[in-house]
Amino acid sequence: GLVGSEMCIRDRWGFCVTADDEIWACGSGPMGWRKEDVVLGVPPANQVLVKFSTAGKVLEYVVIPKGDDGKEQPGELNWVHSIAVDSQGRVYASDRENNRIQIFDDQGTLLYTWNHLGATQNIFITPDDQVWVITHRDNVENITYDTLAGRIMRVDIDTGAIVGAMESPGHWIDVADNGDIFIGSLTANVFRWYDAWMETEEAAQAERP
Repeated sequence: GLVGSEMCIRDRWGFCVTADDEIWACGSGPMGWRKEDVVLGVPPANQVLVKFSTAGKVLEYVVIPKGDDGKEQPGELNWVHSIAVDSQGRVYASDRENNRIQIFDDQGTLLYTWNHLGATQNIFITPDDQVWVITHRDNVENITYDTLAGRIMRVDIDTGAIVGAMESPGHWIDVADNGDIFIGSLTANVFRWYDAWMETEEAAQAERP
């Protein structure tokens, strides 16, 4: 990534607050969106990851290149839709249109990529490094990419392996200290994740694809 000179997020898609009360936000840079055919808008050429203090001071401003549509390379983003930070300071960016999560250091250097989780709408990481994601529900996506669409998933932070999953519509996920899972969606769902559920046949199906 490159440090940007224009400290601006034109279109803000996600944010998170770390255990150290640092605020990370992600979105599109100052360039306006462009319209193509029937598509309402697609991200411009730059995607940004920004870290703020609680006073609103910009601590880091990283520009991630977008690349050509459908041909983005590792380290490039297309519609960074969510951001999360683990206890080691690694930054997890939902590269939704590329059906992957890319993990960076806080300077924007790519560390590694998870390509097996589908089009992630939102990522949430608890203070003890439980990784939770919710994926985009799209039947075409299921057919075309064979990904896990329309699910809540808990993911192992070290390997990226799916620990368990359940079907759910939704756009946003948050996990409370008591284990309640809050889903932002049109149906306003609230779920409770029970440890015993992990032993069921339904949970075992999460080993797909």
